[in-house]
Amino acid sequence: MLHHVVQQDMFGEFGFHRLVEAFEELGPPYSVVKVVPFSHDMELVSGAWPEAGVPVMAWGMTTIEEVAKRLGWKPGVFKNANFDMRVLNGMYGDAMLNSDGRFYRLRDVPGYEGAMFLRPVHDTKSFTGGLVNGDELDKWRAGLYELRREFTTLDLGTEVMVASPKKLVDEGRFFIVGGKVVAASSYRVGGRVLYRSIDSGNPLFLQILRFAEGHAVVSTRELMPWVPAEAFVMDVGLTDAGEYKVIEVNCLNSSGFYDANMLAVVKAIENLHDWPERW
Repeated sequence: MLHHVVQQDMFGEFGFHRLVEAFEELGPPYSVVKVVPFSHDMELVSGAWPEAGVPVMAWGMTTIEEVAKRLGWKPGVFKNANFDMRVLNGMYGDAMLNSDGRFYRLRDVPGYEGAMFLRPVHDTKSFTGGLVNGDELDKWRAGLYELRREFTTLDLGTEVMVASPKKLVDEGRFFIVGGKVVAASSYRVGGRVLYRSIDSGNPLFLQILRFAEGHAVVSTRELMPWVPAEAFVMDVGLTDAGEYKVIEVNCLNSSGFYDANMLAVVKAIENLHDWPERW
């Protein structure tokens, strides 16, 4: 079994307790920690620190990824160089919502009129992707220039994707482990926020589920199956043109759960390998 280290109240009380309840039912050891603000240090809240050499899984905000790396935890988090919009656009092709995306350093984004969709190239959460007016972008960059000597997670050198605006009707998050969808939740239906578990027994979500299942593994030209990681989350949306598209693919360990069955997710991760007692 893995030793799971969980950041306290990582996605609010509801999501945090849902994950802890999964650990309690399945039985793997777990610890709850608090990440000290503006540092990569942790304070133990409950449980015990993992013993040296045991396999450790970290759950929390993106800061815990750096903690896991610094402490040498393995597998730590399921994250690698594939969590890059350039890689994902190349692999998923037209199935990506923003397959028309162009990539720049923030300082180099050419001027434009109206609004365009901007998001970080990497899964860093340095800013939330969204529509940005051309004038707003100029003011934003001017403000970042003034902060150029300060430490920030966002600066003019941040790599971004710029794409045309799209309208989504429905949106869902799919937890994929070992190339299979193991749990899922809607988070917007009919343009309104709605958290509801997705499974094959609910006809409302059958089509979006089938799309996610069909894109959990990519068939390459070399006929070799490809996945961005052994475990990841895929957000899928239905456009106003009636097409399902992959919105983005992100690190499972630092993604919100919504109403997904976390018991199924933890069970799938525990069964992914015969995790060694010592790494």
